[in-house]
Amino acid sequence: MKNDYVIRIGGAAGDGVQSSGILLSKTFTRHGLHVFGYNYYQDLIRGGNSWYQIRVSDKKVKNQGDGLDILIALNEDSLNRHTNPEINEGGASYLRGIAIFDESIKNYEKRDFVKYIPSPLNAIASGISKNPLLKNTVALGMVVSGLNLDLDIFISAIKTVFKGKSLDENIEAAKQGFNYYKEHYEIFGSLPNGNKKKILIGGGEAVGLGAAVGGIKAYVAYPMTPASSTLHWLASHSKDLGIFIKVPEDEISAINTVIGMNYAGIRAMTGSSGGGYDLMHEGVGLAAMLEIPVVIYESQRAGPSTGLPTKTEQGDLLMIINSSHGDYPRAVIAPGDVEEAYYYTREALNLADKYQMPVFIVSDLYLSERIESVEDLNLEFKIDRGLIANENDENFLRYKYTDDGISPRAFPGMKGLMHNEDSDEHDERGDVVSDAITDPVKRKLSVEKRMKKLETLKKNLPLFKTYRLDDANIVLVQWGSTKGVVEESADILRNKGYKVGVLEIKYVFPFNTDDFIAKTSGKKIITIENNYSGQLANLIKMFTGVETLKINKYNGEAFYPSEIVNEVIKLGGD
Repeated sequence: MKNDYVIRIGGAAGDGVQSSGILLSKTFTRHGLHVFGYNYYQDLIRGGNSWYQIRVSDKKVKNQGDGLDILIALNEDSLNRHTNPEINEGGASYLRGIAIFDESIKNYEKRDFVKYIPSPLNAIASGISKNPLLKNTVALGMVVSGLNLDLDIFISAIKTVFKGKSLDENIEAAKQGFNYYKEHYEIFGSLPNGNKKKILIGGGEAVGLGAAVGGIKAYVAYPMTPASSTLHWLASHSKDLGIFIKVPEDEISAINTVIGMNYAGIRAMTGSSGGGYDLMHEGVGLAAMLEIPVVIYESQRAGPSTGLPTKTEQGDLLMIINSSHGDYPRAVIAPGDVEEAYYYTREALNLADKYQMPVFIVSDLYLSERIESVEDLNLEFKIDRGLIANENDENFLRYKYTDDGISPRAFPGMKGLMHNEDSDEHDERGDVVSDAITDPVKRKLSVEKRMKKLETLKKNLPLFKTYRLDDANIVLVQWGSTKGVVEESADILRNKGYKVGVLEIKYVFPFNTDDFIAKTSGKKIITIENNYSGQLANLIKMFTGVETLKINKYNGEAFYPSEIVNEVIKLGGD
């Protein structure tokens, strides 16, 4: 029996596509099932072509999946578009199952591999209420019935989303849709109930939760898709969490405000997407020179300039690593899924304080705006504020030259710890060394002192994670949001007889050259990235001298497993 289904809800912006997808996902997780949700939308308030894809299984799912089993088409365009294998908007993801749509839709091209289910969605909905979106709940009820799931659990999910009069209307719509399918059609599939409800959380929400558990007291950010989902989540929970939220006039103000807060001892964080982060570069350099910790969440979208505001890409990596001017230490962390987004955000805050430098959490739209089911999240976390000076230290040197590059830090108001902090080069006390006469000796010592932190960090970072790499002769190298789809591609290739494993780059910078060479030596190396130029591949070549084969996608869409599998085979797996 099939235990893995891919469901797509298609319509126009304003049709309630996303909210319907989330409601159905909640229903699945309350059955104890695993879910992966992928939101595809346009830069429009109304109209256009949008869809929400849900993959559900009784086993862990790592990506949105290949092929569609169930389609809810809310308009004619969606019905024709998502049953057409020639439209390559989603890799191989055209429908090869059942299509549920309103019976008023007549003008569609019938395909042999689709079972069409025209239904009185509008008629049922209008018999309950004048709300046109009620037909969505009718259709969802049909899906719940078609997968032989529990109507009461679906209604429990509805009760968490709707209130007042709309609650009763949606419950009635769910019942009628459920019963209509049961009376007129055979069960399409059956999914077993799990033993435990799952937690359903989005990537942007996970970053926000990680920041909250990681001890931030302020989040300052100018809204920009797709980083805004973190801002929205933190803002909606700010009172309960005791976190100050500030939306400034621009991203320049955001980074400088956060630098000031961290200087004052307030653990604060900011975030943006590529175009907004462009404006933060000078501020990052200021934090590096002052050795003030700052965590920046950068969620990528397709560029350059405005690019594709609602589409995904991994095109900012080299820009982030090379932000601002001059040499300075920084860390770049790229979580691969929702759980990692939570845990690595917590860790980034500690790293920034411990090493007193900028730390970047790098995501993209595919991770920031996906939802995933998780079994549990550990909310216990030990906050580490790093090396703090003792008050009344007569020998206090804010920028003391140390073996590991880390100097004692002081906050304003601490007794007896007066010192200077300046964006100019400075000595151990913080006094400027570049006024009337530049002191080249102290300049050299200060640069080396700062850069020692990078070497100290590199020694303490964990090794690269791997997946099925032990006996592999082909290694797929990935970073960030492609983790799940690359792992599943490796599984598929294994079943086809290819010895494939995965090397997952979490800590992209500083780059662990020795570990990379140790884990890939003697293997065919293929990097997989959502960008044109192969930015990770270029980074690998720069640090190791190794030139990899490349699989790149840059049309604004995320990878599908079949795409990677086909490309690996084309490249000649041994």
